Amino acid sequence: MRLVNYKKHFSDYQQGAKLGSLLLSAPVMPLKDAPLSEQSVSDMKQTVALTQKNYATNLILSGESDLQKANVLCHLAYRLHKPILFITQDYFAPEHKHSLAGLFADAELTQGILFFDEADALFESALGKKNAEQVFAMQSLLKHASALQGLTVFSVSKPKIASFLGMRIKHHVAVP
Repeated sequence: MRLVNYKKHFSDYQQGAKLGSLLLSAPVMPLKDAPLSEQSVSDMKQTVALTQKNYATNLILSGESDLQKANVLCHLAYRLHKPILFITQDYFAPEHKHSLAGLFADAELTQGILFFDEADALFESALGKKNAEQVFAMQSLLKHASALQGLTVFSVSKPKIASFLGMRIKHHVAVP
């Protein structure tokens, strides 16, 4: 997914504390509603309600359309009046080795939505169970996400990854 598809929906953005992270401002106004199923609309409303109560809430955002995902993310940020800590694949590049604890500490400091773009890559290698270290990293990421007071969103494109995460994450918004 190209970051440019997201940047245009937010009035301001700046480099995050670490390489591969970007802080997007809360949007000034939402875009038009995304064409979502009744179940996705219900999950989105529940996610907003839980996040407003400051519960640890996780959401899968699945589908092929970057534009529709950006639209849903924009709506979430608008309804919650929160910025977005946008995490790209570069954040998890082996040469950078940022700590998960540091990432989630940054998320708590910004009091924003933690958004993992193209999270397929984070979970795909662990699905094949090729490497115990990758499986542990995936479990650790999901554990940290479930402990964060606020909203963590995993954007995925592949149905098998969405299905895998769906066994661990209750809320799922599927875009066309």
